[in-house]
Amino acid sequence: MVNKPDGELLEILRGPDQISRDKALSEVYRRTYSTIERMITSNSGSVADAEDIFHDGLISFYKQAQNGLTLTCAIKTYLFSICRNLWLKRLRKSGRSDRLEDQHNEIVELDNDPEEFLIIDECAGLVAENLKNLGGDCQKIIVYSYFDQFKADEIAKLMDYATPQVARNKKSSCLKRFREQVLEKGKAGGSLRQCLESYL
Repeated sequence: MVNKPDGELLEILRGPDQISRDKALSEVYRRTYSTIERMITSNSGSVADAEDIFHDGLISFYKQAQNGLTLTCAIKTYLFSICRNLWLKRLRKSGRSDRLEDQHNEIVELDNDPEEFLIIDECAGLVAENLKNLGGDCQKIIVYSYFDQFKADEIAKLMDYATPQVARNKKSSCLKRFREQVLEKGKAGGSLRQCLESYL
């Protein structure tokens, strides 16, 4: 992956091959991390803060890439802008100065709030964790529908249902059961409740 143009790296991150995507992410890390670490450690942050912010920034960038992100700047510039945005927000939340001293002049205006993609990722984790209590076919159907994005005809084949309509009906009843189990029995904390309302 070394010396691959940014456009090729972006295409690989959108592609189906997990091994290639992992290598592309490693290359993005190699090209960008040190600059982001310098920016954060020069602005009231520690190396641990830098690692944390970079991790969140990389997840946000990766999710955007998979959602069809197109860039008019270098990946390094875009990822730096994401991490800078995330660090500024953290500084503001903690009541520290929100003016950054950095030597990196290339910053782009972000079309998306990077935290939106982190919330989606967090919601997926919360929902997946609570699906364990559902079990059986319902667990499989919700995973196939919402995580794997399979259509009704694909689910019907996987679950050996007679028709796609049977799969749709089963999905509807399973989702209702999951919501009831989590929400009505009081198992949902605030974050999970919000995720269920927006994610499923």
